[in-house]
Amino acid sequence: MSENTAHKPKIKKRSSFPLFPSKPSGADDWFYTFMCMNIPVYGWKYLKRLLEQEPEGSPQREFAAAYLYYKRVFLRISLLLTALLALLGLAGSLWLIGYMTLL
Repeated sequence: MSENTAHKPKIKKRSSFPLFPSKPSGADDWFYTFMCMNIPVYGWKYLKRLLEQEPEGSPQREFAAAYLYYKRVFLRISLLLTALLALLGLAGSLWLIGYMTLL
């Protein structure tokens, strides 16, 4: 039995492409690094361990050093702002208590 193809509409085939691009080599290691570094306490420990264990000049070691530097800078800034706000709050509360005793 032969099929009559004259009555069937011709469907153009789309060029097939993968839904996700192919992973570059080492992508699993980088994904794990990004996943771990965002965990609050463990991330610091993980990045410090990368500094100790990775060979000198490796991209992950350099990234860990740079990211730890970034985190330390912003930690110092946030601690400074916290201390400043605590001092302002203490001074304001002492002023308020002094004012309330005058009433």
